[in-house]
Amino acid sequence: VSALVQHRQGGGDSRTPMVVGLTGNVVNALLGWALIYGHAGLPALGVRGGAYATATSEWLEAIVLLGLLVRDTRRAGSLTRARAELPFVRAVREVVALGLPTGIQFGSEMLAFATFTAVLGSMGAEQIAAHQIALATIRVSFLPGAAVGEAASVLVGQALGRRSLAEADRATRAELIVAVTFMASWGVVFAIAGGWIVRMFTDDSAVAHVARTLLWIAAAFQVLDAANMVLRSALRGAKDVRVPALIGVAVVWTCIPTAAFLLGRLAGLGSVGGWLGFIAETTVGALLMARRWRRGAWRLSY
Repeated sequence: VSALVQHRQGGGDSRTPMVVGLTGNVVNALLGWALIYGHAGLPALGVRGGAYATATSEWLEAIVLLGLLVRDTRRAGSLTRARAELPFVRAVREVVALGLPTGIQFGSEMLAFATFTAVLGSMGAEQIAAHQIALATIRVSFLPGAAVGEAASVLVGQALGRRSLAEADRATRAELIVAVTFMASWGVVFAIAGGWIVRMFTDDSAVAHVARTLLWIAAAFQVLDAANMVLRSALRGAKDVRVPALIGVAVVWTCIPTAAFLLGRLAGLGSVGGWLGFIAETTVGALLMARRWRRGAWRLSY
């Protein structure tokens, strides 16, 4: 599903994957409701029912997207030309060259965040509860920001496909403005309404106090996180993946689990100390990615 979605997005069609994904979510919710609790004549399977519903909706999304791909390819008659211009072996080689560093980076980042969470978990229930509340809250800012980053990757790729470095720069600046404005606005919300947001999750005063502090920290790194996501996505659109992957892995491991252990555990700051590492990670990451975008060797090809 991910490959089919990104194929359409790469061609400039983000609406169709959105419609298919939203429809799949509705199917997943209705089928899950029926299979978990035994409605609409279906057996009550509990947790297994939820798993069956998710798997079914994923398969349906894949079938729909694959069908659309086959239809569009036949209409355009582009398959023969594509095979001639980009043989299968060469295509696989290019996918591996671009995808492997990015995959290693994402996997390493997931491991770093898992380590971070494990360290916070060793500090007590209040700390990990506050962390989970703050993490769930900032998703309303992070996920749309990540989507803007994906758009930057597509637009930069299209611009450089036309051999227009100036257009790629303009697209990146535009995406930076959108992402920074959006995430900075949410940062203001987190800073001003953090206490009210936290009270929607918990009545525990100790957890609420820590979670509110974490949202203040989140407010501080929203702009930096926006810049970091857009710039590394733009570099991915420029096929510059190896150096950004090395930067990403080095920065996340230097800042995130390290801060949790040194500031959170040893210095006694708890999850607040760990979250201070996010400020360091987004600051260093954004600065290095910006430098790579402006002065990277990849620009010499255009």
